Amino acid sequence: MGRIKNLQRARVREKSARILEFDKILKILAGFTASKPGEELALALWPATDLEEVARAQKETTEARELWQTSRVPLDGIFDIRAAAEGARRGKVLSPEELLATGSTLRAARLLRGVLSEEAKERTPVLSALAAGLTIFPQLEKALTQAIGPDGEIRDEASPVLRSLRRQARLLQEDIRGRLDALTKSGETQKYLQEALVTIRNGRYVLPVKQEFRQFFPGIVHDQSASGATLFIEPMAVVELNNKLRRVEAEINEEIQRILGELSRQVGEAASGVLANQEILAR
Repeated sequence: MGRIKNLQRARVREKSARILEFDKILKILAGFTASKPGEELALALWPATDLEEVARAQKETTEARELWQTSRVPLDGIFDIRAAAEGARRGKVLSPEELLATGSTLRAARLLRGVLSEEAKERTPVLSALAAGLTIFPQLEKALTQAIGPDGEIRDEASPVLRSLRRQARLLQEDIRGRLDALTKSGETQKYLQEALVTIRNGRYVLPVKQEFRQFFPGIVHDQSASGATLFIEPMAVVELNNKLRRVEAEINEEIQRILGELSRQVGEAASGVLANQEILAR
């Protein structure tokens, strides 16, 4: 009988929710959330019948309203990093974007815990107790911030090796461009060129040479224009420099993968705390 009564009550609550268009209210609420996990919690809300639960929820809401009116609550920069943390725990190498989102979310947790620290404890005991459960990862946050730029690029500061390799690449690029620029300005060479410019084809620096002068311009053809009137030729004078540049670029990519792997390993080691933070931040 008890089970039947519970089912009847549940049907009554569901009917009442439909009449009150409760789902629309939840969607409005979800529109104000700061993260995907928070949105999911908002959409999953259901009217409580336990008096203690109701009182606690009202107290939480009152504190949140007061806090919002008197302090700046740092809810910016919270991302859904659950899949990233789980993936890293299983050994997956995360993308720069996933690592950037993880670092941003760690920063949000640190700032939010700071706002709800001891000085706010008297005014917001419920929320302060919730925020006290946030784990701060200063070393991991610093490593991610130092290595990943705001657009997801891997910074030179990510490792001394990467900084050195990129410097080598820049010097080689300057050397190659300098030699090719000199060719474009040479009276001997200019007559062979469709335009006096340096461009790139297949990752190699080339010059646009008129088709009819191919035999007078020693080098490697990497592409041609749609009309066939222009050949993009890598002059023999820069072939070895281009080869060196490609080797350095390959080393750069290897170092970037190593950095991503190391950062992902660190996220994987902290995954339990990161996922626990995500739940608290959603609340």
